[in-house]
Amino acid sequence: GPRPASAPPLVQLALRAVAAAGALVALLTALTPQIGYDALVYYYAAPLKALRVHRYVTASLLPVDGFVHGFDLLFVPALLAGGEATAKLLTWAELGLAGLAVARWTRPAWGAAPSALFWSLPFMGWLPHYAPSDGAVIHAAVVGMWLWRDGRGRWAAALAGWTLSVKYTAAIAAFPLAAAGMLAARRRALAAGLTAAFVAPWLVRNWLGHGAPLTPLLGSVMPDFEADRWLRPFGDLSYTLRGDAPPGGPAAG
Repeated sequence: GPRPASAPPLVQLALRAVAAAGALVALLTALTPQIGYDALVYYYAAPLKALRVHRYVTASLLPVDGFVHGFDLLFVPALLAGGEATAKLLTWAELGLAGLAVARWTRPAWGAAPSALFWSLPFMGWLPHYAPSDGAVIHAAVVGMWLWRDGRGRWAAALAGWTLSVKYTAAIAAFPLAAAGMLAARRRALAAGLTAAFVAPWLVRNWLGHGAPLTPLLGSVMPDFEADRWLRPFGDLSYTLRGDAPPGGPAAG
């Protein structure tokens, strides 16, 4: 269809200024001391333990160790190189690459407006501080959609697998992207294999180490998974996740 009319140069300049300001806020956030609870006990837990014991810990009593760590392990060299500041800059760089992908993908038709919208989203400013791996999810999802639009379905499916290997909650983007990529690919079996290649190692690790591929999720449907052993230290959360609180509440159990 016809492209939208270009905005006046002054409007384009203002939109670029909004995008630059958003990127700067995210950068400043990345340079602040790391006090985000989720980042410290979740995203940085695996790389910090790997540095402490000089190997990757495949099993422990911490539920977060059962999650996928496709991007988190990249924090190991970052932490070695310059500590948490370097690790947070890695997240900011992922957001920057995602922003550049948005700009390149949409600029011919929409000018600077998509970039301004991207960087002005409220959560962009705090992602490097509280959710370090989410930058990789956003980057992979944006590039994956770009590849799918250009007809490179198998690579879109591969990026969907990478996205899911970063964090399970990225499934909301990874599953549709994987399906679209496989449908667009000429060799669908290859596309499916590329998706699985990024996720399968983590499922195998959990199966061998904990007896359930999706540890610590879906404990109620994994008979070999002892939910209490993992979740009892977290109190009522164990019943919340399993959905089997006894009559009268958790205290009655």
